[in-house]
Amino acid sequence: PCRHAAAPDHDHPLLHGKARVDLAELMAGEVFRGRRYYAPSIVGGTDLFGQVEGFLAVAAEKSDGSFPLILTARAGKGGVILLAASPDLLCTSGTPQSARTAGEDAMRNLLAFATRPDFDRGRPAVSVPRSPVVQAVTVFHDRNGNGVRDADDAGLPGTTLTYDYEDFLTDAAGRVAVPVDPWEPSLLFVRVPDGWTAEKWYLDMRDPGPHALGLQEARSDQGGGVGIAQLSDTHLGRIDLPEDRAVLSMFAADLSRRLGPDTLFAFTGDNTHTGSLAELEAFRSALPRGPQPVLTVMGNHDWGNGPDKGRLFREVLGPTHFAREWNGRLFVAVPRLETHARARRWLAGTIEGSHLPVVLLVHYFPKRSTFDKLPPDKVIAVLSGHWHGDMVTTRNGVVNINSPPALMGGWDFSPGSARVVRLDAGGVARADLVPMAWAALKAQGEGGEADRDRNGKAGPTSQEGREVGDGQPAPGRTSQDGNAATEAAADASQIARSPSDSGPEPVWTASVPGRVLLASPVVAGSRLLVPFRSTGTVGGDGGICALDLGAGTPEWCLSTAAGVANDLVVSGGTIVLAEVDGTVQGVAARDGAVRWRTRLDEAVRAEYVEHYLHSGAVLSKGVAYFCYQGGPFGVEVDSGRIAWTGEQFGGLDAFVHSRGVVVGDSLFCGAFLGGVYRYRLSGSGPAPRERLVKGNVTADLSAHEGLGVLTRDALLSLDPLSGKIGAKARVDYAVLPVAAAWGEFGPFVADGNEGVRRLGKRNGGRAWRLALPSGPLSFALNLREASGLIGSPVAVGRSVLVPGTDGVLRVVSAKSGLLTGGFDAGGPLVSTPAVHSGTAYVATYSGRVLAVPLGKKERN
Repeated sequence: PCRHAAAPDHDHPLLHGKARVDLAELMAGEVFRGRRYYAPSIVGGTDLFGQVEGFLAVAAEKSDGSFPLILTARAGKGGVILLAASPDLLCTSGTPQSARTAGEDAMRNLLAFATRPDFDRGRPAVSVPRSPVVQAVTVFHDRNGNGVRDADDAGLPGTTLTYDYEDFLTDAAGRVAVPVDPWEPSLLFVRVPDGWTAEKWYLDMRDPGPHALGLQEARSDQGGGVGIAQLSDTHLGRIDLPEDRAVLSMFAADLSRRLGPDTLFAFTGDNTHTGSLAELEAFRSALPRGPQPVLTVMGNHDWGNGPDKGRLFREVLGPTHFAREWNGRLFVAVPRLETHARARRWLAGTIEGSHLPVVLLVHYFPKRSTFDKLPPDKVIAVLSGHWHGDMVTTRNGVVNINSPPALMGGWDFSPGSARVVRLDAGGVARADLVPMAWAALKAQGEGGEADRDRNGKAGPTSQEGREVGDGQPAPGRTSQDGNAATEAAADASQIARSPSDSGPEPVWTASVPGRVLLASPVVAGSRLLVPFRSTGTVGGDGGICALDLGAGTPEWCLSTAAGVANDLVVSGGTIVLAEVDGTVQGVAARDGAVRWRTRLDEAVRAEYVEHYLHSGAVLSKGVAYFCYQGGPFGVEVDSGRIAWTGEQFGGLDAFVHSRGVVVGDSLFCGAFLGGVYRYRLSGSGPAPRERLVKGNVTADLSAHEGLGVLTRDALLSLDPLSGKIGAKARVDYAVLPVAAAWGEFGPFVADGNEGVRRLGKRNGGRAWRLALPSGPLSFALNLREASGLIGSPVAVGRSVLVPGTDGVLRVVSAKSGLLTGGFDAGGPLVSTPAVHSGTAYVATYSGRVLAVPLGKKERN
């Protein structure tokens, strides 16, 4: 560090050896033009920015239009060095166009951070007086909505304003004096009262004032039926920014049109992917323009680089925390409930002081220790995102709603969806997922007509959850031996266009009251067991139905508090049923009676509100073993007692989808963010983990001539005794829960997010590949379009059954890969078919269940 007087010319030491910079030109395109800072004191090296390298020049615009350079900063691998001068000047930051690198946002935020009074880097070389500047603010009744206080616009007394984390009430004339911190000026927002609305509801307190905010009267449905359209984790810029923006704009506009003025829009964080200015502005331009209020929460991807989190977010979208009354409820938005002391005090005071029921809008999935402190007589629901998953539970009287990404598939392979929450006088009435129909939105964007759903209702989405698709699946194309050349796998007439025009007639059809995703139908004696989730019913968001295997008539149904996303296992007439929140039940297959119920809390600590349990169980010696990222565990089928536990793996906030395998005295588990782990089942206490394979595993492990492990780009053969890899066959990159199918002609695996490949049985060489068309919804993890396969293929004799997200169950020759038949089920197939006595039992995403007769070859 060094110190010197301001250099009025461009020959500053840090510019030595660099091209001369025209600072006037530098400032012209700067997004912070007009922003004022106090220049910081001398700051030594710091490792805040790690590997970032760049250059920052700061100048002050004088009254004569000149831009004297008053501060420079240099960032490199050794940290950041600031050179300060003229500390009495107010200045704006600038960055040379030549230095616009990935570290630009971090550099831009550096100056604001260095000026913070709590920035402790030794004694400051100079000091700047820090006296609050008192500014006057008036809140008035804007009768004509022109945004200007006219002579007959009266002040509004008793209105709450918040600056930073301190509340102020207006006096009888609607005025209030607010002390503003000159070092770190913040935004001030008005808590818009119920029965009022505001075009402008926050102020930038960097401006000297005086300030005024106008409110207009609006209709209020005090405590009546209203809704919330929650769109979370849109991540604009992750896939393609212009396309992301267009899809969000169309989806939000469609929802706005369908849901009407009594539904508030809540975007619960990670609205952008990196928090850059371009992404934030694209997001703002995509917001719905309807009559509904639009509330935007900041997520960790929105706050940008650098220590001054959220500065660009505040510039473009407004406050990072706020409260607003609307239709008899108070909505409070914060990035996370676990925060610093001042924010916690403000949040607690806002909740306790509310005379209205409170809905919390947050980005981070809350921790249990925080959630349990929420007063149930005040808070009715917490809506969150961040985990890219789907869960609706109720804990201590407060409804916990965690929603998947709106524009792409989630970590739990939920399709990109909005969550429509219905509120009534009693609290939360429903919480329905409304999938984003990518194919239909794309057709709209390209000028095509919107697809129609099965009931003929126009539009790309269906609020009631009816399945979306045009009923015209592509036949699929097969490439042989890895060749680039392709041939038609079969004539188009071989693939059923709909159940009524070709292909076999179903033996029977039935339905269950929820969505069938990942957790697949299972044949148990004379019954077909169908698990489901996402019913939209608060307090009963999942369940299982038993259907007569021959006729499809329902024998019994059991409702569960949380969704069922895990495959069932049956032993001795007892169904082991696991809910996504960590509740495991033993259910009698005969009549659905609950024999026992176990909470995972009894053995594994729950750091967050609920567990996220997505892996199916594997049975061994009367114990059902679950591979769970918080620590694998085993449940005795007869009693429900948790008889065995293992060490945590994969991380508590990472999903594990893989069903494990028991070989000898060891349990093998796969983790997407870890690889393959081995646990010994003997001994007491949590069994230690041993990692055998490092990589990404989402598919079930399989025991076939060793241990079969399907990673995101290879099928591995693992020796369960030595833990060594014996063979390895490459496949195209895919992150899917699709397990390998083993048959006479070798393993059949997912190949890419939209294909199935047969590998050579002896050498793992690539034989044929069947490419599947994308379905109408977006199931694939962090992808929007390429999601042709979610359910696993099933080897049946000399054929392979392939369930497609386009709704077609394809029958493929195991040897050649040619299509030999098919059936259109009428909606996305995102679970694995069950096969019994020449019949395939399939369930569509919306809960339609069909028994489909197979051909002679498959029956044999």
